[in-house]
Amino acid sequence: AALLLLLPTLVELRRRGASDRRALAAQREWFAALTDHASDYVLVLDERGIVTFASRAMEQILGVSPAELVGRDSLDHKHEPDRAAVAAAFQRALENPGQPVVAEYQVQHRDGHLVMVSGTARNMLADPAVRGIVVNVHDISAERRMAREQLAAERQMREILDTLPLMVFSVEAQ
Repeated sequence: AALLLLLPTLVELRRRGASDRRALAAQREWFAALTDHASDYVLVLDERGIVTFASRAMEQILGVSPAELVGRDSLDHKHEPDRAAVAAAFQRALENPGQPVVAEYQVQHRDGHLVMVSGTARNMLADPAVRGIVVNVHDISAERRMAREQLAAERQMREILDTLPLMVFSVEAQ
């Protein structure tokens, strides 16, 4: 008889559990849709710098799947000359919880070419929902290339002006 009294409660708990699982699955799908197609990728590192999470957007940027990085040292895919600076930025993030630490460095694409990125790390090890150092990484290769091209064009213009047999004045309106 006691079981018959508990049956409606058990059915309700089971219904709620299924509803909670559907809601959790919907949240995961929503998060994946946002991060998988983002222009930046996200890494979460443990206190030793080991990758515990990598967003799928890195496949588009670096040609590397998240599964290839999870469990590995985050320095493994950095360009060798930049590793010391990235390690120093990681150390600053460890020492300054909650504060953003920015570093620019190169990472190697699967096909071998180097990609210039800007990474912003934030130590969230104390946050029980994260328990890691979150690194948002943005590809800045195009911006760097355009800046180099602009400098080259300005140098070329100066060289042309310097070789002219005329005097050229620049007047600014006040």
